[in-house]
Amino acid sequence: MAKMKGLARGICWWPGIDADIENTAKKCVSCNLVRNNPKQVEKHIWEPADQPFHRVHADFAGPFMGKYFFILVDSYSKYPFTYVVNDITAKTTIKVCREIFAAFGLPKVFVTDNGSTFHSREFQNFLKQNGVSSKFTAPYNPSTNGQAERFVQTLKKSLLSTRCTNNEIDQNVQKILMKYRIMPHNVTQVSPSKLMFGRQIRSRLDSFLPDKEQDHVVNFEKECVEFQRGDRVQCRIYVGKNKWTFGKISKRTGRLHYEITLDNGKICRRHINQMMKCHRNVPVQSDVELDHFDYVNPESDSNEPIQPRQENLQEPEHVTQNVRPRRNVRFPQYLQDYDLN
Repeated sequence: MAKMKGLARGICWWPGIDADIENTAKKCVSCNLVRNNPKQVEKHIWEPADQPFHRVHADFAGPFMGKYFFILVDSYSKYPFTYVVNDITAKTTIKVCREIFAAFGLPKVFVTDNGSTFHSREFQNFLKQNGVSSKFTAPYNPSTNGQAERFVQTLKKSLLSTRCTNNEIDQNVQKILMKYRIMPHNVTQVSPSKLMFGRQIRSRLDSFLPDKEQDHVVNFEKECVEFQRGDRVQCRIYVGKNKWTFGKISKRTGRLHYEITLDNGKICRRHINQMMKCHRNVPVQSDVELDHFDYVNPESDSNEPIQPRQENLQEPEHVTQNVRPRRNVRFPQYLQDYDLN
């Protein structure tokens, strides 16, 4: 348009020459078909979410490395979810969304692109039945769903950098998610897990930190009866006619566990709920033999229980066993002509 004005002014002039040239250029169909894109307006930013799972952004990535990836990102915390799937059908998408929604609740707004899966009647009915509002981006304008699109790029670059095989994709995806969830996000300056759960999820790096002393430690010893070494006690048994047997405390093996020397010289271990104090003058019953009792071998370093005594499990002679009668086995007719020895 500017070049046409410059050419016309060098040859002729009439009143309204500039307006006539502009109208001629604007009405030209051939010129309009090849016009440049309009000047981009200032980018519109989504309204900030006020809580986790207020608005989520979802998208599919792939086929990449022979797999499809369903990606969902929470707008508030930037907490990502990634599932390796075999297809991008509505049935598969609903199955994955059910699993996420069952663990984290239903979002209010579900933002996706214009893929046929998200536009399908089956998926839209699923969102409608659960009270989730569905929003779509403008066609060929992926920046509207930028949160999911950005994580798609992050996932692809991370998988390529690991140089993993197809059999290692699932394992590497979980490692990438773990690292992404614990690192501070560039926008929020807080890790996604901190915003999602109100705490930082534990990772292997936490093993390098010293353990913090607990402000409140429950004292189990003061909440129950304590036994001292040498106390006369009766401990519970579960096999045989007798319900209790007697002995003395030999040592304490834990907060609620004790080792007892029975009257017959054997040693056993019992929880405090399986023991009772008894009078110190209860007679010693050294001649009592307890079958199937879980004794502790004092000579063994591992203190493994001694195997219970095996009983004679043979049936009495008068008991008739149910034995199938034997029959004469004859070789087939076609094998009688061969020497089977």
